Amino acid sequence: MTRARCVVLSPRVPWPQDDGGRVGLWQGLLAAASRFETRLVALHVGPAPPSPPAILHELGVEVNVVAHRPPAAVPALLRGTFGRWPYMLARFRSGALEQRLRAIVASWRPDLAFIHHLHMATYVDTLEGIPSVLREHNLEQLWMERFARASRNPAVAAYAWHQVGRMRAAEARLCRAMALILATHEEEAAAIRGFAGSVPVETVGVGATFVDLDRRVPAAEPTLVVVGAFDREANAEGAERFLDQGWPLVRTRLPHARLRIVGRGIPARLAALAREAGAEAAGFVPDLAGELARAWGIVIPLWQGAGIRVKLVEAIAAGVPVAATPLAVEGLDLEPGHHYFEGGDAAALGRAAHALLAEPERAREMAAAAHAFLEPTYAHEAVLQRTADLCERALAGHAPEARAALAGGAGRG
Repeated sequence: MTRARCVVLSPRVPWPQDDGGRVGLWQGLLAAASRFETRLVALHVGPAPPSPPAILHELGVEVNVVAHRPPAAVPALLRGTFGRWPYMLARFRSGALEQRLRAIVASWRPDLAFIHHLHMATYVDTLEGIPSVLREHNLEQLWMERFARASRNPAVAAYAWHQVGRMRAAEARLCRAMALILATHEEEAAAIRGFAGSVPVETVGVGATFVDLDRRVPAAEPTLVVVGAFDREANAEGAERFLDQGWPLVRTRLPHARLRIVGRGIPARLAALAREAGAEAAGFVPDLAGELARAWGIVIPLWQGAGIRVKLVEAIAAGVPVAATPLAVEGLDLEPGHHYFEGGDAAALGRAAHALLAEPERAREMAAAAHAFLEPTYAHEAVLQRTADLCERALAGHAPEARAALAGGAGRG
């Protein structure tokens, strides 16, 4: 039986799995390839990416990588002010990708498009009415609004607030051109339903591999980890705040405790602060599972952002007790004091991290409760199956005559 065809649009290649964003991209690609004949079209910035994993060849996925050079700062800012798209979307516009996509549409005629991030939704016109599923990794207008609120530079804040308005209009217009929208958690799904018109919005988390908790053997020394992609400002700033105001409290009460900063792109300032505070700036590690297995707990010092924190789900799946800010667990319906230790500011997060280490039995019980709570919905296999089921449902709901109507409305507004 001939399978339907799906083209997957991605703002970057989904390998290697070195951060939460790529985990989400990878799961969407695997979900599509499990049910559809699939072609990936992805932007890539910088030197040539590593070769695609062998599993993509086994699944019959054709990979199309398009080299991309984002516009320089000043032209991008001007384009984001006066052009069709706000700054964060305009940076992902590529004539080469549009040309490649047009060729695929003309010669291969996909039945469905799976679009990762709002950044790639601006290519919906190029799809010529093909039913499209938008995977919103973040509610972009919410992310931009939080960034604007947190900006200390008045000029940056003013530009960001201007972009908030533009992003709201663009996000509404693009969402209304879709056949289906997949949000990462219900709070963002509810917000999207408010402006997406009649387009269905469903919630699908980002999955992880849930381990057998009985096999978990942490390190002998009480060890905390902070995990993230630290070339992202929100992650680096959060780690700095914890090192400055939270970690000293832990070290004063538990001098033998260890803290490891794990992830790519650790800036020099953060590395220096870690050394001064008696922590370890480990950087990128090839085996995050091993790092989590040895940790007594994970600290998630996050005060900016939107969407679901993939590393948090991975940590809970690995059975690691969590100390986190309220924003870090947003959308997961976890209860402080039952599923995790909560700290609203950096000092409170330090107290939460100390409690995690000082009460290991309680920490294990909370980690087990969080593990059991999330596993039915966030297990890797469950996420892939739900994503694929929803995509098939979206395709089944759009007969050829409905596609023409979709094409007619995609470019308006």
